[in-house]
Amino acid sequence: MGHVTLLLHHPEALRKAQAEIDAAVSTSRLLTADDLPHLPFLHCIITETLRLYPGALLLHESSADFKVGGYDVATGTMLLVNVYAIRRDPAV
Repeated sequence: MGHVTLLLHHPEALRKAQAEIDAAVSTSRLLTADDLPHLPFLHCIITETLRLYPGALLLHESSADFKVGGYDVATGTMLLVNVYAIRRDPAV
């Protein structure tokens, strides 16, 4: 599912975002990054979308030997952090 389509499943949020944009910018021009400080609801939508669907992989190189989940990880091992799962875990 595309990220923008998430709003289609929440029409009340889409209406609220559209009203906020109309009040701040109207239809006279396109939005710019300079408008974001005046659009707190839209900013929250963007932030939540990035939380749910991170834009990039997080790679990490271990700086020391350690154990995780019963496995030995050697210094210099490249690790792929599953940000998608972390950001969806209510305990985190």
